Amino acid sequence: MKYLVTGPAGAGKSTIASALAERGYVAYDTDEVPGASSFEEIATGRAIGFAEVSHPIDFRRFAWNWQLDALHELLESADDVFICAARSNDIWSIACSR
Repeated sequence: MKYLVTGPAGAGKSTIASALAERGYVAYDTDEVPGASSFEEIATGRAIGFAEVSHPIDFRRFAWNWQLDALHELLESADDVFICAARSNDIWSIACSR
Protein backbone atom coordinates (compact mmCIF):
# COMPACT_ATOMS: atom_id res chain seq x y z
CA MET A 1 0.00 0.00 0.00
CA LYS A 2 1.18 3.53 -0.75
CA TYR A 3 0.34 6.32 1.72
CA LEU A 4 0.51 10.07 1.25
CA VAL A 5 0.76 12.19 4.39
CA THR A 6 0.23 15.81 3.44
CA GLY A 7 -0.69 19.14 4.96
CA PRO A 8 0.43 22.75 5.20
CA ALA A 9 3.87 23.88 6.32
CA GLY A 10 4.44 23.13 9.98
CA ALA A 11 1.72 20.47 10.20
CA GLY A 12 4.17 17.74 11.28
CA LYS A 13 4.77 15.80 8.06
CA SER A 14 8.53 15.53 8.67
CA THR A 15 7.94 14.51 12.27
CA ILE A 16 5.54 11.78 11.16
CA ALA A 17 8.05 10.50 8.58
CA SER A 18 10.74 10.27 11.28
CA ALA A 19 8.40 8.57 13.76
CA LEU A 20 7.30 6.00 11.17
CA ALA A 21 10.91 5.27 10.16
CA GLU A 22 11.89 4.83 13.82
CA ARG A 23 9.16 2.20 14.08
CA GLY A 24 10.54 0.29 11.09
CA TYR A 25 8.26 1.57 8.34
CA VAL A 26 9.55 2.82 4.99
CA ALA A 27 8.77 6.52 5.20
CA TYR A 28 10.18 9.46 3.28
CA ASP A 29 10.09 13.18 3.83
CA THR A 30 10.60 14.12 0.19
CA ASP A 31 12.03 17.51 1.20
CA GLU A 32 15.00 15.53 2.54
CA VAL A 33 15.48 13.19 -0.44
CA PRO A 34 17.91 14.66 -2.99
CA GLY A 35 16.28 14.99 -6.41
CA ALA A 36 12.77 14.16 -5.23
CA SER A 37 11.58 17.77 -5.47
CA SER A 38 12.68 20.94 -7.13
CA PHE A 39 11.54 24.48 -7.79
CA GLU A 40 10.07 25.21 -11.21
CA GLU A 41 8.89 28.43 -12.80
CA ILE A 42 5.13 28.16 -13.18
CA ALA A 43 5.05 30.15 -16.43
CA THR A 44 7.73 28.10 -18.22
CA GLY A 45 8.12 24.85 -16.28
CA ARG A 46 11.85 25.54 -16.17
CA ALA A 47 13.64 23.88 -13.26
CA ILE A 48 15.48 26.41 -11.15
CA GLY A 49 17.97 26.17 -8.35
CA PHE A 50 17.08 27.00 -4.77
CA ALA A 51 19.46 29.97 -4.87
CA GLU A 52 17.47 31.51 -7.76
CA VAL A 53 14.29 31.74 -5.65
CA SER A 54 13.98 34.87 -3.55
CA HIS A 55 12.63 34.57 -0.05
CA PRO A 56 9.90 34.72 0.99
CA ILE A 57 9.03 32.45 -1.91
CA ASP A 58 6.50 33.83 -4.38
CA PHE A 59 4.33 30.77 -5.00
CA ARG A 60 2.52 32.66 -7.75
CA ARG A 61 5.77 32.42 -9.76
CA PHE A 62 7.42 29.28 -8.43
CA ALA A 63 6.21 25.77 -7.65
CA TRP A 64 7.89 23.19 -5.41
CA ASN A 65 7.26 20.05 -7.45
CA TRP A 66 7.92 16.37 -7.18
CA GLN A 67 10.08 14.84 -9.85
CA LEU A 68 8.15 11.87 -11.20
CA ASP A 69 11.10 9.48 -11.70
CA ALA A 70 12.40 10.10 -8.18
CA LEU A 71 8.94 9.75 -6.64
CA HIS A 72 8.34 6.51 -8.51
CA GLU A 73 11.67 5.14 -7.26
CA LEU A 74 10.66 5.89 -3.66
CA LEU A 75 7.27 4.28 -4.14
CA GLU A 76 8.88 1.12 -5.52
CA SER A 77 11.35 0.82 -2.63
CA ALA A 78 8.95 -1.35 -0.58
CA ASP A 79 5.45 -2.81 -0.66
CA ASP A 80 4.26 -0.38 2.00
CA VAL A 81 5.61 3.17 1.66
CA PHE A 82 4.72 6.42 3.39
CA ILE A 83 5.44 9.64 1.48
CA CYS A 84 5.23 12.69 3.72
CA ALA A 85 5.16 15.97 1.80
CA ALA A 86 3.27 18.83 0.28
CA ARG A 87 3.79 19.73 -3.37
CA SER A 88 2.43 22.13 -5.93
CA ASN A 89 1.99 19.45 -8.58
CA ASP A 90 -0.48 16.63 -8.22
CA ILE A 91 1.25 13.62 -9.72
CA TRP A 92 0.44 11.19 -6.91
CA SER A 93 -2.09 9.16 -8.92
CA ILE A 94 0.26 9.08 -11.92
CA ALA A 95 3.19 7.86 -9.85
CA CYS A 96 1.14 5.23 -8.03
CA SER A 97 -0.32 3.81 -11.24
CA ARG A 98 2.95 3.66 -13.14
